[in-house]
Amino acid sequence: MATNNGMEKITEDFITSYEERLKSLKEITGEAKAARDNTRTLLHNFRTSRQQEGTKLVQELSREKRELALEAKQRHFDTGKLVGNLKERRRDGAAQEKARREEATSGRKSEVKKILGTTAETIKGLSASRQETKKRMHHEMSESRAAARSDTSKIREAAREMVNGFNNSRKERGDQLKKDLAGNREKRQADLREMRQGFARTRADVHASRTEDAAAWREMEDVIKGRKGGLKEVAKTGKEKAAWAGAETAPNLEARMLARIVEHPNGGVTLTEIAESLGVVPIVLGRAAKSLIEKGKIRKEDKLYFPAMN
Repeated sequence: MATNNGMEKITEDFITSYEERLKSLKEITGEAKAARDNTRTLLHNFRTSRQQEGTKLVQELSREKRELALEAKQRHFDTGKLVGNLKERRRDGAAQEKARREEATSGRKSEVKKILGTTAETIKGLSASRQETKKRMHHEMSESRAAARSDTSKIREAAREMVNGFNNSRKERGDQLKKDLAGNREKRQADLREMRQGFARTRADVHASRTEDAAAWREMEDVIKGRKGGLKEVAKTGKEKAAWAGAETAPNLEARMLARIVEHPNGGVTLTEIAESLGVVPIVLGRAAKSLIEKGKIRKEDKLYFPAMN
């Protein structure tokens, strides 16, 4: 029983839903028909409007075509008129130019005739003048040849005298030069012997100085080794005692070195120059220079020493 009631209810709902769908479908069909009618109306109106616009456009094109044809005819007429005016002006200009050319040609012909007449007269005058000039030149050339022969003989004689004088002078100078060379040779030989002796003395002095420097360096090394190692005191030579004496008077050496550096405030002075002025080897001044630099009394730039700036 309950099943039958459920089925009846479902059937009623289905029928009700079908009727609602059928009603909606009719409404949609009506709306579609109305839209189709509206579309047909719009298409009809568009065709009518297009036909009207096309007819209007054809009429306007026809009118513009007629206007353009009339304007073209008018321009053709104006062009023909302008061409006619130009041809007429060209004919007038050609006639005027021809008249001017004929006038200029006649004037030039008369000028050419005058120039030809003047030229003929000038040629005649030049021919006569050339003949006279030729005669005068022949006469002057004959006179010049005679004068030239005379001048040539004089020049040759003067040249011979100059050559003879030059030969004599060259011979005298050669003799004097030989004498001078003989005297200079003896003098040069004496100078050369003196230079060789000077070179030998200098080489001996350099060798002795190098020997003394090497000995002083060895002595200083011995002194340094003796101080560092605390070696026993050994018998010292006279030079070792001098080195010890120099080490003991380090303050005095520093003062003397400082005095020499102060004498060169601008250009500076090298260690070798200071050693030469103090009469010692440069190696002895190394410790004194280092001490003065550390105390700020001097400064060193490259190999030059300068007094410290206040």
